Amino acid sequence: MKSQYIGEDRKMSNINILIVDGHALFSETLAVFLKTKKGINTIGIASSVEEAIQKVVFFKPDIVLIGIQIRGLGSIQIAREIKKINENIKIVLLSDRHDESYLLDAVQADIDAYIFREFASNYLLIAIDEVLAGGKLVDPLNTHRLLNKMKIVAPKKVDSNTLKPILSHREIQILELLVQGFTNKMIAHELMITTATVRNHIANIFSKLNCNTRISAITEARNIGIIS
Repeated sequence: MKSQYIGEDRKMSNINILIVDGHALFSETLAVFLKTKKGINTIGIASSVEEAIQKVVFFKPDIVLIGIQIRGLGSIQIAREIKKINENIKIVLLSDRHDESYLLDAVQADIDAYIFREFASNYLLIAIDEVLAGGKLVDPLNTHRLLNKMKIVAPKKVDSNTLKPILSHREIQILELLVQGFTNKMIAHELMITTATVRNHIANIFSKLNCNTRISAITEARNIGIIS
């Protein structure tokens, strides 16, 4: 991943972020990192479920960054509780879990972005951009793991001959880039189009494939033979 994408052309203004992680050093380091970014306010750090819920209710953050070392509940369960309070809060999960089942559970829990903890410095600002624009993001390494898991969990036999032509050449190009973990901004850069055009194409892909997430769209496209 080239660093040119990190925070490129970002237009953030007063984005309030709450950090939830039981590892004090990690939380403080993350807070210091975010403090250097214009338009981002770290409004608090929580190390337990109770503290996280209290601060979500009191501060009303735009985004909650959830780590893994939390007293009380697991990261995914905390995300679900936060979404119950306000479904509009964006959840970014910073995890060191490698297993596909956990990743699938995170996606099914409506987590907005899933980033491997070691990649946080490279992908966090990209994830913030993406979720604020209404998108979802899984870092490239975990995208492939998730797709492999979904291929096992939900195999599907479909006559692809009649369905292959439903997507345009451009939509197929975009799907192939999504498989590689590209964000809207990265796709726009690669194809030399605007991010608004990318969003329109993705919306059309979702509509044609009857899906509402990138991962499910990729899985469906593979099932019917549109992409390999």
